[in-house]
Amino acid sequence: MIYLIFGLPDEVSMNDGSEVWFYKSIRTSFTFVKSGSVYDPDNYVLIRDKRFMETWFSKVDLLRKSRF
Repeated sequence: MIYLIFGLPDEVSMNDGSEVWFYKSIRTSFTFVKSGSVYDPDNYVLIRDKRFMETWFSKVDLLRKSRF
């Protein structure tokens, strides 16, 4: 969902159990942690933070109005 709303990240940092996507235009980063299971060993989950809410809703609103 992050990729669909914000597009391709400017930078990606990968560690043992996490992946961080950096977006320079909105000066923010999103962290995903590995939470694999037997059925999907490469599954990553976004660490959610309330500070992203305003950025998220602003971007979604622009997309709804066709103003990428």
